[in-house]
Amino acid sequence: MDIHTGYAEVEGTRLYYEMAGSGFPLVLIHGFGADRRVWDYLFETFAQQYNVVRYDSRGFGKSALPSGEVYAHPKDLKGLLDHLHITQAHIVGQSMGGEIGIEFALAYPASTRSLVVVDPALGGYVWSQAYNESYYAVGAKTAESGFKSAIELLMAHPMHVPLGEHPEAADKLRLMLANYSAWHMANADTWQRPVPAAIEQLASIHTPTLVVIGERDVPDFHAIAEIVAERIPHAQKKVIIGSGHVVPLEAPQALGELVLKFLDTVT
Repeated sequence: MDIHTGYAEVEGTRLYYEMAGSGFPLVLIHGFGADRRVWDYLFETFAQQYNVVRYDSRGFGKSALPSGEVYAHPKDLKGLLDHLHITQAHIVGQSMGGEIGIEFALAYPASTRSLVVVDPALGGYVWSQAYNESYYAVGAKTAESGFKSAIELLMAHPMHVPLGEHPEAADKLRLMLANYSAWHMANADTWQRPVPAAIEQLASIHTPTLVVIGERDVPDFHAIAEIVAERIPHAQKKVIIGSGHVVPLEAPQALGELVLKFLDTVT
């Protein structure tokens, strides 16, 4: 597969991207702590039918770190698309990438041909006490001896337990976490969120939308998936049986089939 790689100087930052295939543009957005490689199992699959762009969000992978300036991931993505002369694209995001995708669809509806969110996070959602407490050990270990020392605790988190049943895929995430700068763990993030929060604006999204959730993901992500599917008009919701939170690594074939079937319905 012929892959074009490059850096885009946009919005005061430097974003690394990879692009392959031809046809209508499709953008892949990764989750928190990961990078573009979370899509390794699907990049070529999608590139057989689409012009696929995957990139590292600001502060992740090979992209530049924030430096205290106010920024917005959706605005960064719009800058990347402008740099690539892409006026409209299918937007596919996992976890934090789903959150970015939702905010992109809100800010740039004309640029969003369709929206696919996989185990998405959501701006304005209030995380449960149980979810917050599940990260206490990770936070404590990070504060004590750095993020890399807490990677195995994070890999043992309930949302990642199903991933552990796929050793090669688990090692991919482990490597991404080891490469993560942990900037957001040590600094106050200046990501400027929409006002009102995205959770309050979902009904205004009229883009064709698919919500995908791993059956074995933790309750908060199931709650978010339900909220997004209920509030975005005509959104579809699909559950991938047996998968946890990192569906692109755990169940790439099932996810790929769902996404391609959905995109076939988008005219």
